[in-house]
Amino acid sequence: MGTISLVFASVWVVLLNYLWFQLRPAEFAHRLKQLTFFTAFLTLDLILFGVFTRLSDSGLGCPDWPACFSYATPIGAKSHIDEAFQAMPTGYVSPTKAWIEMIHRYLAMWVGVNIVSLWLFPKLKKYKMHPIPRQIMGWALAMVLLQGLLGAFTVTLKLYPLVVVLHLLGGLALLGILMHQTLWWGETQRIKPPRGAGWILTLLLLQISLGGWVSANYAFLACDEFPTCRAGQIIPPVNWSSALDLFRPLGQNNLGEPIGIETLTAIHLLHRGFALVVYVAIGVYAWNLYQKATSKLALWMFLLIHLQFLTGILNTFWSWPLLSALLHTLGATLLFVLFWRLTALSRGRHWV
Repeated sequence: MGTISLVFASVWVVLLNYLWFQLRPAEFAHRLKQLTFFTAFLTLDLILFGVFTRLSDSGLGCPDWPACFSYATPIGAKSHIDEAFQAMPTGYVSPTKAWIEMIHRYLAMWVGVNIVSLWLFPKLKKYKMHPIPRQIMGWALAMVLLQGLLGAFTVTLKLYPLVVVLHLLGGLALLGILMHQTLWWGETQRIKPPRGAGWILTLLLLQISLGGWVSANYAFLACDEFPTCRAGQIIPPVNWSSALDLFRPLGQNNLGEPIGIETLTAIHLLHRGFALVVYVAIGVYAWNLYQKATSKLALWMFLLIHLQFLTGILNTFWSWPLLSALLHTLGATLLFVLFWRLTALSRGRHWV
C-alpha cells in the first residue's frame, strides 16, 4: 500500500508540472529552463542530504524500499519503528532515522518526477520546439532510473560499500547532465579554458570515489591526527592489499571476517594522499586560468580547494563533525560541477 501511495503521489507531481507549463505555453522554453535549474538545485540538495543520511547512520532507518515498513510515511509505520527501536536502541532503526531516510527518498522521488517531466513534455505536439536535444534528456532519465535501482540496492544489500559509492557517483553524474543542459541557453560566459579540464575532472572523480569509499567503510576515524595519522606516525601499520577490495559486505572482508584497523587506515590514507595530487593539479590549473584574465573563476577554484583542505583537517581533528563533513562534500560537488562545465566549454557544448 505504501508503494502504491508513493507512485500515486509521483503521478500527481507530473500532472502539477504539466499544469504549470500549461499556464503560458508560449513561454515553454523559459519554463523548461526554470524547471531544469530547479531540478539541478534539488539534485545538489539530494546529494548533500544523502551524505547527511549516511553520516547520521540513517541509511537503514527504514529497512525496506521504497516504502517504510510497507507504509508511505514513518507516521503509518510508527508501531513497527518503535518495536524495532525498543528491541535495539543503538541499531539502525529509530523514529528520527526513519524520517531522515524517508525525506531522502522523497527528495529523490521529486527529482525523478521532475526529470520525467523534462523528458516527457517536449514530446507533446504543442511543445515541439525546445532548446535542449532530446538525447540529453534521455540520458538524464536513464541516469535517474539507475539511481533508483542503486538506492534500492543500498537498502536491500545493507549498505554494501561499492553500491554506496556508485550511488554517490550516479548522483554527481545526474547533476552534471542537468548542468550541461543549461549550456543550451547560450548564457554561459564565453571563455576558452586552458587545456586539461577533462583530466582535472577525472582526478576529481577518483578523489570523490575515494572519499565515498572512506565514508562507506566508516574509515574516517582511522586517522585522528594531521599531518600524521595516528600515534605520531605518518603511515602506521596498514593493509594496502585489502583497502580496495570492492566486492565485500560492510565491515567484512571477502572471507566474511571483520576488517581490521589496518585496512581502514589504508583506505583513509589513500584518500588523504590522493587529495594532495588533486590539490596541486587544481592549483596549477587555476593559476593558468588566472593568467588568461579569468580571475573570478580562478578565485572560485582557489577558494574551493582551500575549503576542501580546511574542512578535511577539521574533520580529522574534530572527529568528523556533521557541518564540516557536509561542507567537505559541498566543496567537492561544486568543484565537480565547475570542471564538468569547463570540460564542456573546452570541447564545445555538443561534446556530450
